[in-house]
Amino acid sequence: MNFKRIVITALLLVTLLPLTNAVVMFEQQDWERREHEYISRASFSTFQIKYRGKIAVSDNDEEVTAISKNGYLKIKKSSFGNDRSIVIESDSKGNLSRKYFEGGKEKNYNPEGKTWFGEILYDIIRISGIGGKERILRIYKDEGISGALEEAEDIYSRDKNVVIDINIGKWISATKSSGINVRNMYMKALIDNVVMDDSELIKYMRSLEDVVSNSTKGTILRTILNNYKLNRSTMEQFLETTATLTYNTERGNTLRAFIKKYDVDVANYRDFFEIIDGMGINSEKGNVLKPLINTQELDEVVMDALLESVDEFTHDAEKAAVLRLVMPQALKLHMEYELKRAVNSIDGGYYLLRDELIAMIEDNSDEPQKYDEEQIIDMLRGARQKDANTRKTPVLRKVNSSLTNNPRVMNAYFAVVRSMDNDMCKYNVLLDLIRIHELTDDDWLVVLNETEDIARSEYYHGAAAVLRDAFYKMPHKTDLIEAFFDVLDDIENDHNSSKEELIRLFCEEGTPDNETIAYLLKTIKTISVDIEKATSLIQISKIMPKDNKQLDILFENVADDIESDYEYERLIKSL
Repeated sequence: MNFKRIVITALLLVTLLPLTNAVVMFEQQDWERREHEYISRASFSTFQIKYRGKIAVSDNDEEVTAISKNGYLKIKKSSFGNDRSIVIESDSKGNLSRKYFEGGKEKNYNPEGKTWFGEILYDIIRISGIGGKERILRIYKDEGISGALEEAEDIYSRDKNVVIDINIGKWISATKSSGINVRNMYMKALIDNVVMDDSELIKYMRSLEDVVSNSTKGTILRTILNNYKLNRSTMEQFLETTATLTYNTERGNTLRAFIKKYDVDVANYRDFFEIIDGMGINSEKGNVLKPLINTQELDEVVMDALLESVDEFTHDAEKAAVLRLVMPQALKLHMEYELKRAVNSIDGGYYLLRDELIAMIEDNSDEPQKYDEEQIIDMLRGARQKDANTRKTPVLRKVNSSLTNNPRVMNAYFAVVRSMDNDMCKYNVLLDLIRIHELTDDDWLVVLNETEDIARSEYYHGAAAVLRDAFYKMPHKTDLIEAFFDVLDDIENDHNSSKEELIRLFCEEGTPDNETIAYLLKTIKTISVDIEKATSLIQISKIMPKDNKQLDILFENVADDIESDYEYERLIKSL
């Protein structure tokens, strides 16, 4: 282990170590640490709700039936200058005690306090979500999916404009809409705990379209992909719901997961490309189409739709990158006319890329020209002197299939890459290099360093795309894994979906060692959305080694950052 990695590992452990030395994975005592406070203000009244622990409510939503040991629920309502409050506490054995106060003076809980509490408990559930999971599942059992979805919509419709201040234990305060919050939790509880038939699933996905949170919606859609086999009807609705995602990263993540499981064909291509066309970031569009091209043989109908979709790209460098990749398939289908139509739409400022592609179409050869090492070095030296990125990139691609691992050759190659000042061109060159050439470990370090520069210049979509391809091609050696996560660390925290996707790749398709697991946990700690943080921890729990106390401590500490009780409980129950 080199000095840098010793320092990084030490810092990681110091950062993540909890205050206790005991290694206890999610026992009952963990609920005792989870304290919450909600304040809801209306025109003439204020609700203040404080609680600790896991709370269960009665079937009629009028009484608390249980609180985990040493927990409590404290309710205070102020209205027109009058204060009422309820305190329900659980002792070390889970036995409950109840107190009722009016204007600061204790009164009999039964019947006055009990009656008042029964009147307000439903409002408390709507504001805080206490007992919400059990409540929505009870409604589903009694009234079916329609009843459950109507309740979720009713919560949202009535409370979407009710703003609450939330203070969650040791975590920061936040202001949220209670209706949005609770509806999201209801939708998650249904997908996580109910096995739906096709008609129920279609109704559920239609309702999911109205969920505001992209992270919630995207994660639920990927859960559906994992848990259900879609037929023509459910797939159509799945894609229609995916089209309502407004974050490009969530659309891209969901579509890449979709094409791993299903072909894009005549039955679904219109809906699929409608989602692509609705995305506003060219690189995220391209980085759905590139794995589609690499993994599926497209027929003429789908190919024509793909070329039309690429024709609408607003950035010609990304357009050229996708057209270059799809060209062999399109030529095999004898679609030269359609291919040229898309190529000719490339703007005059990128005429070199356009001319390169036209020449490739006319040549129509699967065998690229071969160059010896001296020819390559001369070509690369010439490319480095050129001012325009569009003059550099054709040379780099031209020599890719002739590259050797001679350090002189690769140093000349990377000198041209470093001289490029357009991140979209640079990341596409790196993707082509990774796809075509077998890199040495030293070359991989250069590629990752260049990718880190792309991330630092805030082109996160491009950096994440290189990391996804690098995952499959790069040897998972210690120094390369370290460099990989250095890049990931530079991708902004609001790209939660990109991080969740890369973590999923390691967990589902990799064999990470203990040090890689520690890096993954550090990355999860930077994810700011509870549903994606919990989903990533559930993934990583499946590959965690047994009896590794250090990793157990790291895992538990990251889990403690989950603010949502629902997501925290979902994680616990998965272990």
